Amino acid sequence: MSTAPADSVAVLGAGRAPAEWMPFATAQTSLGGSDVTVVQAVHDSWELRIVRVDVEGISPGVRFTAPALPAADPEALWVTELHQGVDLCAGRGTDAEEHSEVRMMVPWDGEVTLVDAPAQQMMPQVTVHDIPGGYPVIIAVRRGPDPPPVPQVDEGQIGEDGKPIRLRRTGSLIPEIEIAPDGDGGHDVSVRWPDKVREVVAVPGR
Repeated sequence: MSTAPADSVAVLGAGRAPAEWMPFATAQTSLGGSDVTVVQAVHDSWELRIVRVDVEGISPGVRFTAPALPAADPEALWVTELHQGVDLCAGRGTDAEEHSEVRMMVPWDGEVTLVDAPAQQMMPQVTVHDIPGGYPVIIAVRRGPDPPPVPQVDEGQIGEDGKPIRLRRTGSLIPEIEIAPDGDGGHDVSVRWPDKVREVVAVPGR
């Protein structure tokens, strides 16, 4: 099985295969024959990875890879998929040990999978197909011990007595984003990080 580099991004070409890979880092460059804008924003243990393919029409897509984990003993590797397959975590041993997490922040036509990485490692991977040119694709990644679950309450349902039904569940908090044009050909990505810190990440125009 072929492997892909960890912590990288590729523009897809013919047959939706990666045309060219590059390590993920903020830049405006050419990748696989297409102009791309790449932006990286880090806060605590989370990182936003943003890619915009600056072409007219529809781009075949992009592929992201997350941090890799040793896979010498695949039996010790556990994988969790959430929310209809757009989120994926890979970890080792118990939930408190090392793991690599990736989440697709915008529900594009894409998939999240676990793939081979160099040096007998494995990593989560996101592939997003048929992207409108000039619009950013965003994923969030995190590597490290699994954080403690955060109790959450859902009061969206009403009982027979007319009072809210309190549904309690647990799960780690993730970044929340909103995307808006910046008025100069680029985008502003408003982020609310899990610790409630807010930030605006600029994705400059060409």
